[in-house]
Amino acid sequence: MPRPPRVDYPGAWHHVWHRGTRRAPIFESDEHCYAFLDLIDIATSSLALEVHAYALMSNHYHLLVRTPQGNLSECMQFIDGRYTQEMNRLNGWDGSLFRGRFKSALVEDEAYLIELSTYIHLNPVRKKLVRAPDKAFWTSYQAYVGLVSPPEWLITATLLDQFGGVKAMQDHVQGRHRKKSSWPVFIDPDSGRIRKVDGGTAGLDGEGRKHDIPLQDPDFIIEQVCEVTGSSLRELRTARRGRGANPSRRFAVLALLSFCGLKQREVGEILKMSPAQVAKVLERNKINQNPTFREWMDALKEKCQE
Repeated sequence: MPRPPRVDYPGAWHHVWHRGTRRAPIFESDEHCYAFLDLIDIATSSLALEVHAYALMSNHYHLLVRTPQGNLSECMQFIDGRYTQEMNRLNGWDGSLFRGRFKSALVEDEAYLIELSTYIHLNPVRKKLVRAPDKAFWTSYQAYVGLVSPPEWLITATLLDQFGGVKAMQDHVQGRHRKKSSWPVFIDPDSGRIRKVDGGTAGLDGEGRKHDIPLQDPDFIIEQVCEVTGSSLRELRTARRGRGANPSRRFAVLALLSFCGLKQREVGEILKMSPAQVAKVLERNKINQNPTFREWMDALKEKCQE
């Protein structure tokens, strides 16, 4: 049976992981880790890969990446292929280092982005390789919180903006580590993957928490968005220039993702937007930081509960 094609497009976010064949180690020394990170450095400069978080364990790795050119397979084939060649050369090995092709999952929700980065940074703690996240040398967490200088290729600004700064990120990660705060229902803390709730992806409020409203029909949500924002369907589907232009259109993106459990691509089809445009809205807009969006969201919740 042929393999299903990977879902990728310009601007897509991905959780990427790969394990050694027969669960054998792929990182046996600091030298091996440095070699792998050097290849990431090359991929970010030559293939435009964006790396936002990483964790290297002995027999597998996790990456949180963004692909501005929609070329995830090319990037990972380069990194895994060249790393296999380098390890075979250094150790006198032969054959495949990794088990099958790399695994990846599309990241299509702002709240999931925060929790996934937390999962990645806590992975060495869960595996009992270290006792606390700030002790995990081969993750990006130390660079995020200022314990080490970040490599030039590691992009920290996006996640720090999502968290609300370094202190907020530390508190969030440490809260999960010390079990002072619980993982949200929409994420499986054992795998870092999205869970299905009541037959659909959990609905999220503007701050990334699951709300109690069942998943809604997209046509109904669009109709209600038009009513609470005072816009027409045509306006929701009309692109306007400028970062703050057409707020009702941007709110419609967030509403469809929050209440309907749709993928970014599906939201784009409804609003006549490309997946990259939808992703950009998610990057630049937060309901909990926009008073107008909060007001609209509260009104929309009331209509869904009528």
